[in-house]
Amino acid sequence: MDGATTIEIMDVQIGKPRMWQLNDGGNPIDGRNTSLWPVKVHYKFKRHYKTRTAVSERQWGYSVFKDAFNEWTMSVSSYPGQPDDKLSDEPTTMK
Repeated sequence: MDGATTIEIMDVQIGKPRMWQLNDGGNPIDGRNTSLWPVKVHYKFKRHYKTRTAVSERQWGYSVFKDAFNEWTMSVSSYPGQPDDKLSDEPTTMK
């Protein structure tokens, strides 16, 4: 399919847990007593076209915690912005 996407995870770093705070957003399982883990993910976001594969290399920060349904949830906590993305093209693998 022209324009299909894939994500290639390059690196994941999990930081020291801390207590959830109101500005973290979401609906934590135990309110302010909920532990939150900061996570930094370095990945490549690839859009596959017939003639090329466009690649954006990104590094985003996330906040990860259990929500009111006892399920793991995450929200973006830091985004370096589009100018910091590394953009490139790869040869296509589509036929």
